[in-house]
Amino acid sequence: MTAFDLKDARDRLGLSRAELAQILGVGFSTIYRWEELPVQRMDPLHRQLCLQVLGIATHELAHVYGRALRDALKSSSTYALFVLLAIAFNEWTPSMGGPDGI
Repeated sequence: MTAFDLKDARDRLGLSRAELAQILGVGFSTIYRWEELPVQRMDPLHRQLCLQVLGIATHELAHVYGRALRDALKSSSTYALFVLLAIAFNEWTPSMGGPDGI
């Protein structure tokens, strides 16, 4: 996974750096470093989560998934992480919605 891959995936999902940071539980500057610096060091958990982001960004429903993640952030970053993982493991559908009818 390269920095370009992560930035491209985030763009395909229509997420800002701040939104991705909230979902992954890191700061905006961390996303910036992961996307911009030539040598990146991620802990194994964040690396795995970023690989999941890359995976869903290549799906034909990437725009739907991105919207679902943004909508989930309106409830909480924890719920958005849940949605990210549910999408990654094929356990989420657009009809699932969220706790507040998202």
